[in-house]
Amino acid sequence: MYLTQTDQTNLMLMNNNNVSASDIIADIIKEDKKSTAKEEMTDGEEYYKINNAILKHEFNKVVIDGTPIINPLISNDKLVHAFHHILVNQKIDYICGNPIIIQTDVQKNLKSINEILGERFDLLMKKWGTNASNKGNEFLHPYIDKDGKFRLTIIPSQQIIEIFDQQYQEDRVGVIRYYPIEVKKDRLSPKKTVNKVELWDHEKTLFLIEEAGKYVLDPDYKENPRYHFYEYNTISPEVKTARSWGKIPFLKLKNNSLEMSDLRLYKTLIDNYDFSRSQFSNNLRDIQELFWVLFGAEETNLGEFVRNLKTYKAMKVPLGAEVDSRKGDIPFESRKEHEDKLWEDIWFFGMGVNWKSDMFKNPPSGVALRTLLIPLDLKSNAMIREWTPALSELMYYVTYYLKLSEKIDIDPKVITFKFDKTVIINELEKSQIAQSSKGVISDETILENHPWVKDKQLEMERLEKQNEDIEDLDKVIVDEE
Repeated sequence: MYLTQTDQTNLMLMNNNNVSASDIIADIIKEDKKSTAKEEMTDGEEYYKINNAILKHEFNKVVIDGTPIINPLISNDKLVHAFHHILVNQKIDYICGNPIIIQTDVQKNLKSINEILGERFDLLMKKWGTNASNKGNEFLHPYIDKDGKFRLTIIPSQQIIEIFDQQYQEDRVGVIRYYPIEVKKDRLSPKKTVNKVELWDHEKTLFLIEEAGKYVLDPDYKENPRYHFYEYNTISPEVKTARSWGKIPFLKLKNNSLEMSDLRLYKTLIDNYDFSRSQFSNNLRDIQELFWVLFGAEETNLGEFVRNLKTYKAMKVPLGAEVDSRKGDIPFESRKEHEDKLWEDIWFFGMGVNWKSDMFKNPPSGVALRTLLIPLDLKSNAMIREWTPALSELMYYVTYYLKLSEKIDIDPKVITFKFDKTVIINELEKSQIAQSSKGVISDETILENHPWVKDKQLEMERLEKQNEDIEDLDKVIVDEE
């Protein structure tokens, strides 16, 4: 979203109840809600929850004399296939199945960072990656809670509008967050849904609420706008020092360079597959193996005819009428060929590992396995390239907090990340490679890549202790008598 300089100035004047700014906010939110990007985000989430479009299709709806009606005698099976859910989980488990490894030269600093991020960090990263895959991007919000603890929470992309500078349209100058809440004027009045709005810049946040179609200052906040957070000590808690992150605290994880959801690559294929399988199921239910043709029985009640046939295995027809049977054929082969091709296309364009592949009849290993994983690896690497700078930005907030709370000064630029991708490998093969690499590369690198080593630092300490217990036979003095 790009705003003119006038629009940006008006937004900054919201704390003065600027009327034109209220109109700007209303127009921005209205435009954002109906944007194609936000619609695709909703689709991505729904397909991940296996709420595919086929669930809205009514196979038993017919049109008679221009009027659509639901015919209860026609089957309405809706077969939903969880391709998107499986493909996204496959990618995220491949990237984050093992914890993301944070690396720095100073072990003490690493311990402090891990303590702040906490045990939930790896689960949060998986959720962040899953949401970004479904929607094209997702936001992580660092904040300090009422107890002074560093916290992280995910903010849905649907709630976020980024504001960029007008001149270069690259630097983010603000973030608008909007989300619905239910309010009641009093106990007897009905609930009403309105938007709450937050305007974030590098220093402060302005809080607004929708009221009678306008956006006014939110009365829930005494200080408005307010700084990002406040610092105080337990001796004088009433004395607060206003602090700001110096950045807009919303970290965007892009799914890829185009910020495109995974679903867009194969949504139409899934929809067609769902429709074809559902229609085929309904045809099997509705098309009888034999159907009956009545000659000279124009006035016969067909409903009564069918009920008699199903109930009594017999039929009653008028005098002079003739009955003949026909066999209903279902084009099974052509439909199967079409659905098999759809299946292959979904896995191909989804860049996933198709477990129904003939290659899995004899489980592959070595080069064959790595070849099979190439598409998944390429898709995952595209996300990792976007994930790495997002994590680097996160370290800015972590080290900033450590500097304030623990007086520990860490340069965030010296912190690196390693994604230990989950690959089903032959452990013997990998351990043999590690053994043959001894003397060619460092022992530390060998330990990092050995399939049995989960904690490199711990393993190095164990090796050091083990070597201390070994006696050097060349230095043993033998008592010769």
